[in-house]
Amino acid sequence: MELKLIFLIILGAVSLVYLVTLFFKDSILQFILKGCLVPLILAVYLSRANTILLPIILALVFGWLGDVLLLKINNLLCFRLGLASFLLGHIFYIITMFNYAQPFNILILIISIAAAVCYGIFMFRLVQPTSDMKIPVIAYETILLTMAIFALQLFLSQGGKFGAFVFAGSLFFVASDSMLDENPRHSLRNNSFNNVNFRITAFLVARRKIRRICIRRKPFLRSIRFHVSSCDIPQKGA
Repeated sequence: MELKLIFLIILGAVSLVYLVTLFFKDSILQFILKGCLVPLILAVYLSRANTILLPIILALVFGWLGDVLLLKINNLLCFRLGLASFLLGHIFYIITMFNYAQPFNILILIISIAAAVCYGIFMFRLVQPTSDMKIPVIAYETILLTMAIFALQLFLSQGGKFGAFVFAGSLFFVASDSMLDENPRHSLRNNSFNNVNFRITAFLVARRKIRRICIRRKPFLRSIRFHVSSCDIPQKGA
């Protein structure tokens, strides 16, 4: 049995068990499994991709740090560091999407930005965060909505199941983190499965389109990626 298949099976089993533990409040097993999910996703990614994208690795690492730090969500310092880790992780996802989303559909981009601003204002007024949480909530919502905007551009650029899956995953993530909860800490603490769902989506982005990267060889991507094996697709004119 191939190593990548073994990692996939383990990831599936751990994910199912983790879902079951969510029905039990703060069980020790839940904490342990939560810390294992992202490393398993990273293991699947590293075992399957021909070329490793550094932004994807950094996004997963910072997401994992956020998960671990939020295990102590009642600690204000851990909460802030966890939130910052999630934000950095989302930024690296956005960097990855940026390179798949070109060329941009300017009209849709303008419309989606306007819609995101309206949605962000609506949710901010609806949730009504406390004064000490206003800036973190604004920052988090801004990054999430930006990610959704780039996911839409990726869908328009790439199309197919690949683009649809990425866009749907981003919307699912935005919706899960925009639940009508007056305590932002509670929302972040309970979004773990949705978080992992989007990370799996990001993994599929890198894996299914890796050969396009090798063909296009964009200068920006060359500066942020490193190879585990050389691309076997000949360049035009070679």
